[in-house]
Amino acid sequence: MCHDVPASVVIEKMIATILLSAALLQSQKALFFEVASVRPCPATTGSDYEDGRRAGMSRAGVKLTGTRATGTWLTVKQLIGQAYTLKDHQMVLPAWTDKEHFDIAATLPAGATAADLPVMLQGLLAERFALTSHREEREQAVLALVVEKLKMPEAADATPPPSAATEANSKARAEVGASSGGSAGASAGPVSAVGRVGTAAAGSAHIRRPSIDTAGIVEILTRFADLPILDLTGLTGKYQMDLTFALQDSADAPSIYTAVKEQLGLKLDRRKIKMEVLVADHLDQSPKEN
Repeated sequence: MCHDVPASVVIEKMIATILLSAALLQSQKALFFEVASVRPCPATTGSDYEDGRRAGMSRAGVKLTGTRATGTWLTVKQLIGQAYTLKDHQMVLPAWTDKEHFDIAATLPAGATAADLPVMLQGLLAERFALTSHREEREQAVLALVVEKLKMPEAADATPPPSAATEANSKARAEVGASSGGSAGASAGPVSAVGRVGTAAAGSAHIRRPSIDTAGIVEILTRFADLPILDLTGLTGKYQMDLTFALQDSADAPSIYTAVKEQLGLKLDRRKIKMEVLVADHLDQSPKEN
């Protein structure tokens, strides 16, 4: 048997709904920059030193200093990667997004923290570059880093708590497994900096790290590999890494594939997997005016 709901109850529910909607709108407003400047910058300054300095600064992405967010000589691909916590191989974007550069300067709203930065960058991309996107699974060729016969000694701090990157790679291992037909989830984002790469001899590289986890090893190797690398080793500790490999065919050193196997006891195994990627549906090449 149906009963009429008192008008006072209906009014109270309407008021509660309005207040909740207002609160949600207010919280959403807090996730946008108060003021933001996006300015194109030239591909070169005419000075090798200055160009190198800018390139070094761009690798840091958008960084926070108090309530200021700044980024120097950034590409749109870098911005999207930082906004959505993605690696290059997890984005399908127009070619120009990796060629044209911009300087970013923005002010955070009151109460915003570093944790809010990705969402605010998403808003900036939507507002200034009219970015719309979707996610889908695509089959990709990758290099799976697996254990062959481990030769790296354990580091003094060999059992650290897992980093975000290590946890993300663990997820990828669970989804891909030993089969090349699995699927891998998205990376949890940039891992910590792993330092510079030295030169052993002409045309070769020498990398020595007294303490590094496999997430760091993947970050280093990715700089020199022709495919994205997934950590499927299952290793969670820290190790001493000492690796020398050829940067060109004529160098008197082994290839990166041979060096990883013979010097580290790991293997870079070519596979094809299904991976979720972000696909840009629309993206303006020229940002909306500040």
